[in-house]
This record gives sequence, C-alpha cells and structure tokens, in this order.
Amino acid sequence: MNNNEEENHATTNNIIHDDIVIDDNDQDVDQNIKILVVDDDHVTRTVLKKLLKNLGYEAHTASGGRKALEQLLRLEFDLMLVDVMMPEMDGFSLIRVFKQASSKEIPCIMMSGSEDPETLAKCFQCGAEDFLPKPIKEEILKARIQKCLAYRKRKLREKYYKELLNEEKRLKKELTEQRDRNNEQLEEFKKKVSDTIETPLQVVMETISDLMNGKYESEQYKVALITIMKSLSSSALYRPAFVDYVQNANMEDSIRDWLVNQYSKDGEDGIFHDSGVAKRRKSKSETRKSSIPTTQITEDILPFDLDTYVPELKNDSSMNSTNYSCFEYHEDDLKKHVMHMFKQLDLYEKFNFRPIKLWNLLEALRSRYKKNHYHNFIHAIDVTQYVFIFISSDKITEMLTLEEKFMILTAALCHDVDHPGVNNNFLINTQDELALIYNDRSVLENHHAAYAFKLLNDPRYNILEGIDDEFYKEFRRTVVNIILATDMASHFSICSKFQARISTGPLLNDAIEDRMLLLKIIMKCADINNISRPFPIAKEWAELCIKEFLQQGDKEKERNIPVSPLMDRDTLNFPKSQIGFADFVAAPLFKHVATAFSNLTYMHNSIMYNRDQWQIIYDDAEKRSRATSETADTAVVSGDSTTSDSIAPMSQLTSQTSTSTEKDDEADDLISPSTPSTMRDKETELNPTETGVGSTGEHSGEASNLSGTVNNIRSPKVKQVASPQIPMLFIVSLAFLIAAICALYFQGRYASA
Repeated sequence: MNNNEEENHATTNNIIHDDIVIDDNDQDVDQNIKILVVDDDHVTRTVLKKLLKNLGYEAHTASGGRKALEQLLRLEFDLMLVDVMMPEMDGFSLIRVFKQASSKEIPCIMMSGSEDPETLAKCFQCGAEDFLPKPIKEEILKARIQKCLAYRKRKLREKYYKELLNEEKRLKKELTEQRDRNNEQLEEFKKKVSDTIETPLQVVMETISDLMNGKYESEQYKVALITIMKSLSSSALYRPAFVDYVQNANMEDSIRDWLVNQYSKDGEDGIFHDSGVAKRRKSKSETRKSSIPTTQITEDILPFDLDTYVPELKNDSSMNSTNYSCFEYHEDDLKKHVMHMFKQLDLYEKFNFRPIKLWNLLEALRSRYKKNHYHNFIHAIDVTQYVFIFISSDKITEMLTLEEKFMILTAALCHDVDHPGVNNNFLINTQDELALIYNDRSVLENHHAAYAFKLLNDPRYNILEGIDDEFYKEFRRTVVNIILATDMASHFSICSKFQARISTGPLLNDAIEDRMLLLKIIMKCADINNISRPFPIAKEWAELCIKEFLQQGDKEKERNIPVSPLMDRDTLNFPKSQIGFADFVAAPLFKHVATAFSNLTYMHNSIMYNRDQWQIIYDDAEKRSRATSETADTAVVSGDSTTSDSIAPMSQLTSQTSTSTEKDDEADDLISPSTPSTMRDKETELNPTETGVGSTGEHSGEASNLSGTVNNIRSPKVKQVASPQIPMLFIVSLAFLIAAICALYFQGRYASA
C-alpha cells in the first residue's frame, strides 16, 4: 500500500475537511465554526453576531455583497447568512457571483422579512440550503444552522467517498499494469536464464548426449554416469548464470533485491563456509573479551576423575541408546554423563578448553533452568543425550564435522534455559516483557539463545575460551539458528524443506546447506524425542508435559484470555492428545529421518508402537465409559436396588470430583523434576493397577492397565464414567407407563364396583 492509500485509509473513519470534523456517528462538532453574516442593516448584523457568539460560533459580518465577496475569497467560512434584499448587490446575485468566482462549497441560509412563495422559490433556485424569516429567534437560528451543517457534512462525506472510490480504481489500475509489467520481466528473465545455464546442468546434458551417441567405450560408462551424478548433486545448478544475470539485468531494484534475497542466499541461517569451519584456529591468544564482569571462580577442580570415569547406567542402557532415562539418575550424575559425552568426542582437546569450564556451565544451567514440570534441567540433559545418539550414529557422524557436533551439543544444553513454563502465545497474549523485547517473534527461543551466550561469555563458564574470533562468529550464528529451529511455529516449514531435499537424493557431506538443515532436524527430533523412547519413559514425560500445559491453562483462565489448545483441564483428552501428537508431528518428522538414514528407522517404529499403546488406553477408557452408562440404564429399568446404589447421586458425584481435584493437585506436588524416583513411587501409590504385562509385549500390557491413570489428567471421556446421566426421554417414557398402569388398575376397580 503506498502513501496515498495509507492516508485514504487513515481518514476513512474520520474525515477532516474545511475545518469540519466528520465521523461515522453523524454528530456535529461545532468547534471553530466560522459564519459570515451579510446584511445591509447594522442592527440585524449586530443582533445576529451576538446570537451566534452565544451559540459558540465565530461570527464575521459584511454590510454588502461586494465586501462579502472580498472576505469569502480571502478567508475560510463554514456557513453564510445572507439577506435577500440589499441595495448594491442582492443576496441572489452574491451567491451566483461567488459560485462562479470560487470552487469553494459554502452552504448558505437566506434571510428575509418577506415569506412570499416567490421569494422562497427563488432562494432555493439560486442554491441556498435553507431560509430564515426575520426577525430571527435564537432557537430557530440554532436549529437551522445545525441542520445546514449536518447537510454539508453528509455532502462532504459523499464527495469524499466518491473521490476515494475513484482513487482506489486508479490505484488498482496502476497496480494491475505494474503487475503485468513485472510478469513480463519475469517471463523474459526466466527465458534468458534457461538459455544461459552452462554449469553444471549443461555438463549433464552434454554427457548424456555423448552416451546416447556412443562416444564412450563400455568401460567408460561408469565414469560418465558418476560425472552426471556429481553434477546433479550440486546445490548451485542454476546459481552461476542466475546471479550474473540478476546483477546485470535491466529491471527495477526492488525486483532485483527480492530475487537475490530469495534465490541466492549464501551464508543464510548460519551456514558454514569452508573458510570458517575447515580451518584450524589461528591463535590461542586471540580470545574475545566478555561483556560480563569477571568474578572469582570458586570451583576449579572437578569433583571426580574424568579420565577414569565410566557411567554406571541402569536397565542395560548406554549413552547412545533410546532406553536411557534421565529419571533414573541424580542431577550430579546427569552432569557427569554430559562430561563423558564431550570426552568421548574429544572436544576438550580439540577446542582447547578445560573440563572444569563445562562442569561450571552445567551447574550454572541447572540453577538457571526453572523448576517446571517439563521444561527443566532434566529435559535439557534428555535432549542432549538424544542429540548424542544422532551424532554417534554411523552415517551422521561421518557427515557432520567435529565443529558442528560441538555446536549442536552446546545448543541442546542451552535450548530451553530460563524457560518460564508457558509458551510463546501466553507471553504474547499477556504482553510479557520478553514478547515486547523480541517483537512477538520466536520469543522464548530468542530468549534462550541470548541467555545462553550471556553464560558462555562469563569466564567461569566459557567453554569457547580456546577458539578464535572467526570460528566464534560461526559458532554463535549456528547455535542461535539451531535453538530458533525449536520454535514449533517453524516446524512444518523445516520438515517440508527436509522432505523436499531428501526426495532428490541423499544428503551430501560437502554441501553446507545440507549439513545445516540436518542440524536443525536433529535438534527438532531431540526436542520431541520422548515419544520415541520405551513407553514407560514416554508416558512419564507426557504426563509432565501435560501438567505444565494445564498449569498454563489455569493461568489463562485467571487472566480471562483464550485457553490454549491441550491446556484446558476441563476438556483435555490426554490419550487422544498423545495420539494426535504422534500422528501429525512426531511420526512424520521421524519418518523423514528414517527415509534419509535407514539405520535410525527404529526411532520411527518406537513412535508408532507408543502411539498404539495410547490408542489402547483411549479405547479401554471408552469401553468402560459405555459399560458404566449401560449399567446405569439397566439399573433404572429393572429397579435393582443394589445396582441403583452403585449410581452415585449428584451431591456425591460433586464430592468425588472435588476429591479427584485434590488428588490432582497432590499429584502435581508429588511429581518434581528434581526427584524422579520419588515421583515414580508416588505415582505407583496413586495407580496401584499399573503392574500388568500383556501378551503383546512388556509395554502393551502395561499400557492397558495404565488406562486407569487417565483420570489423573482429567480426560472428559473418563469423567463421564464417574457421572452417568439418565436419558430424559427414558424418564418421561417410564412416567407415562406408570400412569397408564394406574389408569387401567382404577378402571378395573370401577368396572367391578
């Protein structure tokens, strides 16, 4: 929209013209209204000037037509009061001459001591809006002026909208013509680009042509095909001719900037350039100065021997296994596990930093992660361990550089630091300070990234102390973009890019765009990895996540703002939410990963297995709900007092609901991220049925018995089990049946009598 359009739209609701303010409520604003009184009689002019002043108008006077014309052409007036009969120039001549000499549209009220029809008709014929008989009374004068001004305002509005409509038509025509010109330029540009591509697509065409013409011997076929594959795998098939032509083409600067920005982005999203990543560090002395004041580091010795340390893992898991559960270990043990991951990759020596720096950073992160149900320090370690699984797998470890592994592990540790336990929508809807700082765009993700580098620039936690400034810039740009990729608002965009890329062939080690996209996908998978772990672990994480969601929903209700999806404890269906998350978010993402890396297919299979377990829980709850309703109906029909007693009255149901809510709050207090073992013990007490093993496997039996725990999340389907409702139609039918039996009984008694 151009400046003219913005001005037009800005004045659509408030039209300012000739010092009269016109709004959509048709109310006159009589401030600063200037009225010219034209009359040859001095007494009449004086009286009218006084009356107008009493009514709040600014009055000017003229003793004749010629003097009135001088003022009308020199000053701005909103209304004229003109006497019909004047010696030099009567009122009719004044109006006629003024309209010929000026384009101003000033409404006019004619005045006369005579009210004969001929005079009245002549007044309106010459263009007057109204007529006032002399002597003029204040009430009549006020009413006629207001009526005249309102009429003028409507005419101004009509004129304005006509002008606005014509302007819109003109702008539309210009935009259509401009669009057609742009399309012609683009079509011409496309044709020239297709005609000027020489590398590497031209190499492919020439090689295929040579093969078809039998230029190569049979043993040379393989070499020729390899040449074709290498050429097709290039990420810059069209870039040489494209960039050259765009820079030299005769087109508008705006179109050129848009094309260059959209189709020739080098180094976007923190993509590495070989000059920055492949090179070794210049000098250990070239270190950055931290903006955070230097403080005394209190701990300078590790509390354990890192060189001899071997993690003592439970449940036959390993550091690169999805069976790993953070809930099994103390937070100090989790910190040691991360230290071990870095040692396994030889990151301390390669990037020249002391292990104590990482230990201090982990301790700082533990204190900076809030005690949320889900987004806490344990979640950060869980995500980091899942990233370690990815970068340790055969194909991915060969594809990523050591620098990139260092970056993504650091990003995983910091990706949710200082998370407040609510999502971006909550912060935006409540106009939180973070939302204002980051302009409502990836609010939390920007905050996590900024907070992470505040810590990393502190000398106590600076694991980047041994790298040069050039690599630091690459490190920062990449870590920030990896953390920003965790914003779910960009989930489908990133997934679509990854799907489109792998559909054209395998990812390439030497393609910097491929590696950057892979880092984002790894981070996204790790961030939602819980559903791919064994079902007991997946369920535990899901319950923590939902508890945090419900807490946000409660806060939204307190603030009278719309409750976010899956966060209303009165409507949430917990098992169904997990099924939907698997179907539409997790499974498609991990399916793409399995397509690109077949050795990771087991992750997708685990998600589908867990999805089936949630389906079992959901179906079981539905069956029990229907069975309870049928039992209630049967009890009413048969009149079985024993069965009827099983149907709680409304007051008892209300009491049960209250008790259930108290247990819910108690469960919230029991499940603390810092004490995972206590959480599981308390959950076992709350859910004594969670012990069975079914025929379909270890987890399927558990899933079936776990359906009893759904009430703790307050699924609406399961709530119906506790409060069955007798159909109103059935009650009415039963009443009619009893009335009919009574009528027949009394009719028989009367007949026998």
